[in-house]
Amino acid sequence: MDFIDPAINSRACSRYSSGSSSSTWHPFGAKLALSSRHSARQLHHRHASNRATLATSQHWRLQAAAADGAFGDQWAQQQESSADAAAGAPKGAAMPATVFNLVNVIMGAGYVSIPFACRQGGWAALAVLWLLGAVFCYTGHALLQCCRMVDHESAAAAAAAAAAAAAAGTGAETGDPTAAPRADSAVSAIGSKADSSSNSSSRVQLAVPYKAGYEAVAGRAFGQLGLAVVSGIMYAELLGICCVYVVLEAETLATLLANTQLGATITQLAGPSGFGLLACVLMVPTVLLPDLNALSVLGALGVMAAATVGFALAGLFCSGGSAALSALADTTLLKLQTLPQVLGVLAFVYAGHSTFPIVQQSMAQPAAGPKAVTWGYAITAAICTVLGGFGYALYGSSTSAVITASLPPLSLIALLCTCLTLCNPFSAFALTLEPVALAVQQQLGRGQSTPYPVRAAIRLGLAAACCATALSLPYVADLMAFVGALLTMSISLIIPALMHAVLMRQRLPLWGLALDAAVLLLGVACANVGATSAYQSLQLKLAAA
Repeated sequence: MDFIDPAINSRACSRYSSGSSSSTWHPFGAKLALSSRHSARQLHHRHASNRATLATSQHWRLQAAAADGAFGDQWAQQQESSADAAAGAPKGAAMPATVFNLVNVIMGAGYVSIPFACRQGGWAALAVLWLLGAVFCYTGHALLQCCRMVDHESAAAAAAAAAAAAAAGTGAETGDPTAAPRADSAVSAIGSKADSSSNSSSRVQLAVPYKAGYEAVAGRAFGQLGLAVVSGIMYAELLGICCVYVVLEAETLATLLANTQLGATITQLAGPSGFGLLACVLMVPTVLLPDLNALSVLGALGVMAAATVGFALAGLFCSGGSAALSALADTTLLKLQTLPQVLGVLAFVYAGHSTFPIVQQSMAQPAAGPKAVTWGYAITAAICTVLGGFGYALYGSSTSAVITASLPPLSLIALLCTCLTLCNPFSAFALTLEPVALAVQQQLGRGQSTPYPVRAAIRLGLAAACCATALSLPYVADLMAFVGALLTMSISLIIPALMHAVLMRQRLPLWGLALDAAVLLLGVACANVGATSAYQSLQLKLAAA
């Protein structure tokens, strides 16, 4: 697999030159930078992922390659025209739009299992929800800080090289023997100025474009070998998320078609796996669509679906009377034995770090990116608290793995919540799989010259592999917990903390390095405990099946 050098990535960035002054950006958790030779339209497809639609009204469109989560190194922020810059017209997404985008990206489809997480861990799961939210928010800030440092170092290197070349050229033309020493002095001056700029005001920092992403930081921190490892984890996470989507779609279809003639027919013909097969039949053809932007539009329903389910649960609890109080009595403060499974589910909900640099690049004021991340996690945690709290209070120990399955059957609110939940995995499956398919194409050495039958075969093969895995592991909460603990915890918690400690070790105080070390140890422990618990639960269910 080819891993692109940051300098090549910068040259790969293309300018959106249409006459429109606004555009819509749909990075559904793009995950991996693949090749600088991709066309602008194909690069835009790479922005796709499991997570959510980021729609921003801006003067430019980010048309660079990237990969959500999301190696944002291939993305580049388009620069304002000189006329607009002189007029001081703000460009990019405003803070409210950015926060909405982040909530969409972070929460994804994992919210449906938050009440089940409370059932597994008791009310203490909500405390874990906020604790992990704070830790994931910190690693998000750490990642953006690393991106900014890489931006400054890259800008300093480019400026130094240009100054040295210009001075050397002048010396060669004039025969001045002092040209080379003066070039060295210019390089040193530029480097010193860039080193000090990381501690300067926001106005000075904005002079350096926001371009670096997850891949650039990983490459700078770990080298090419480390970047290869990070890329492998990212691809594995994407495929795991696709498997979760298939199982979630099957569960939701089973809920939607329960008590219907069609549902009974499917069960009679195909048995328990009938709805899983139906989910595969519906989702696999989407990987062959020539334009995935149509699917991206459905992803914007993510926050709406979560909010609708939350309001429905709150309304049912408030109007439930004695039945609601009876279910509340069936709850537990702490379930220590099954609490570890909660870690993976919550990590799955809080994923999305690899898209954070991309979101920051789309902002009108990129320096406010860390603030937007804080608000995004706070709102996500609040929504999940409402979902988990009211869902667990309503159904107690009988809470389903997908909360929509616990809603009153045949009711209008249950139908609405189920349909909204159904759209998320359906729209995100092909978008999440696309970066992996592009990587396989690149591995074949053909890039965009790959014939359509080969491209279709690659996508169908990957989709079939995900469907086969999902059909053999049809337990959405356990599968989500395993992917979240093993893969998402690595990409969104362990690796960002490690990159921050490596790159910022000479700039951080002792307590800062200690904090990174604590987060790293916490991430490793949670990943180990959560993945082990989810794996054992899957084994028990498969043995009992």
